[in-house]
Amino acid sequence: MSEAASRALRSSDELAMSEAVSLKVVLLGEVGVGKTSIFVRLRDNRFVDTKSSSTMSVDTEDFQFELVDGTTVKMDLWDTSGTERYRTLTANYYHGAKACVYIYDTADSSTLYSLAAWLADARKYAEGHLCFLVGNKIDLEEDEIEIHQQTVEFIQKEKGFVQQFEMSAKIGNSVREAFQVIAEHLAMKCPQKPHGAVQPLFDAMPSNHGCCE
Repeated sequence: MSEAASRALRSSDELAMSEAVSLKVVLLGEVGVGKTSIFVRLRDNRFVDTKSSSTMSVDTEDFQFELVDGTTVKMDLWDTSGTERYRTLTANYYHGAKACVYIYDTADSSTLYSLAAWLADARKYAEGHLCFLVGNKIDLEEDEIEIHQQTVEFIQKEKGFVQQFEMSAKIGNSVREAFQVIAEHLAMKCPQKPHGAVQPLFDAMPSNHGCCE
């Protein structure tokens, strides 16, 4: 291939990526489960302890994930950054979300069962979204873990989560890998057309792969 042809190919790829539509994904869960820590670990590959943070805002960031078939998925990830403390999330936070990541603290069983309320809110404002279940803080000692895997598997099946993951934002275990898998599911649900156009939301998958029930 000539140098001119190579430059043209690179320019075409860069144009397609610049025009690609970011697929919105939102993080949900109670205060203290580690949503912002996961967000920062994914963005900066570092750990921040947000227990004492008083920041009340919504943070967003675009991430790119390369799939094995050469497809690039652009994920627009949204973090509540403490606003959930007063249940101030509005329809705008959920609007347009293609997936919701429901996060619980493996050392606090109440954070797993409280996800039912988040599911109810998301069903109202993000119809048809993919649901993923994440247990954070697996770096804790075994005797600190309150939630058994059988319980998680039961809830995953009962509520219709596409997949469940365990990770540690503190040590970085499985964070990037989990969102890579989420990107793969998004690619199937919202396949990219040439130049980044996205097909209609429900074209790629049967309706039973949408919102959790």
